[in-house]
Amino acid sequence: MKERSQASIFGIAAAALVACASKHPVSSSESQSVIDNAVSQMVCRREPVTGSHIYREVCLTLAQREAEHERSVELMRDMQRRAAATSQPMPNPPTRVPSAAARRP
Repeated sequence: MKERSQASIFGIAAAALVACASKHPVSSSESQSVIDNAVSQMVCRREPVTGSHIYREVCLTLAQREAEHERSVELMRDMQRRAAATSQPMPNPPTRVPSAAARRP
């Protein structure tokens, strides 16, 4: 979601910059084209490999990153729902009986 909002902000800023730089008004189709271009732009990041100190470069478009994020959020929700459906209530802990030494005055 954060990446989508960043892409939207980037797209709006790019559309505003284009509108300010041009001598004619920018149509909504032109600004939509700028936003679509921002979303389809390839972004590369260095991400750590699990269990290693080595990083790998992962290149995805903003739309692909957003889709990956949404899938991971849905997976977490699904796992939480399944855990809640199968979990048993915690039994009451046993009551602690004071030892004979603790009962002496």
